[in-house]
Amino acid sequence: STDATLANLPGFTFDGIAGRSYDIDITFIYFLQTAADGIRFAISGTATFSALRIAYELIDWSTATIFSVGQITANDTAATEAVTTIATVHLEGTAVIDAAGTVTFQAACNSNGAGTMSIVAGSVFEYQLAQ
Repeated sequence: STDATLANLPGFTFDGIAGRSYDIDITFIYFLQTAADGIRFAISGTATFSALRIAYELIDWSTATIFSVGQITANDTAATEAVTTIATVHLEGTAVIDAAGTVTFQAACNSNGAGTMSIVAGSVFEYQLAQ
C-alpha cells in the first residue's frame, strides 16, 4: 500500500463477545520502500471496548535492536513510527469487549510518500479468551 489510510489486514480479525476479555498477541513484519514514510497501526472494528491495553515494541532489522516501545489504549487510535525500512512489530495485551462486534488490526504508511509498504508473510495474529 502507498496510502496513509489505515486498512484491515486480511486474517487479522475476530468476533468479540460482549463482556469477555481477550489476550491478543500480534507479530507482523513490514517492509517500507521509503523509510521516511513510516508506519501506523491500530486496533479497530465494530466492537467497543471497556478496556484496551496493548503494549508494542518495534525491532529494527538493520541494527537488531528495539527501536521503539509504546502502547495502544484506545481503539481507532493509531500508533505511529517513522523508522527503518524493515522491522518486526510485536504487540501483546488485553482487550475487554463492551459491545460485541469484530476486532481488527489495521496498518498503513504514516504518510502518503512515494514508496510502498508491504506486510511480509509469516506475520501472525493470535487471540484467546483471557483466563
